[in-house]
Amino acid sequence: MVEGFNSLDEMIEAMRTQEQAANAAAYPWQQEITWGGYFMRPMPEYGFVIFGSIPSKEEFLAMEAPKDDPNYRAEVDEEWNGPGGLMERGYRFAQHFSVAEPDGEWGSTHVSTMIPITVEDFEFARAALWEISPISDWVVERLQRLFSD
Repeated sequence: MVEGFNSLDEMIEAMRTQEQAANAAAYPWQQEITWGGYFMRPMPEYGFVIFGSIPSKEEFLAMEAPKDDPNYRAEVDEEWNGPGGLMERGYRFAQHFSVAEPDGEWGSTHVSTMIPITVEDFEFARAALWEISPISDWVVERLQRLFSD
């Protein structure tokens, strides 16, 4: 769906509303996905699954904010981990892998679209060259585990 806006304020308000709806829809087990975690994001509309590897907090800060600039490092840490920061708002910075991006692509994803997986699951997908169908028994089994607890 394409949505148009008459002003920047209108666009920002729409984004805020969508973010609130995504956070309200997220399960507690999705909100628990954090630094050092792994997830999958089935994309049935494209016929593949995105697999994500979230760096540890220290790895992230080392990538985003060099240690030789402690002020900038503190700003980045606050932006992500502080009150009202991106982590609290449901976003996770990760390297995303799939058949469309086998070498991985860095970016942020909202937890409401993530399904937590283990490092073993992630390595299984990597060994399969990310070629796992979003409707495969492997994906369904992981979903059933989450909803049976």
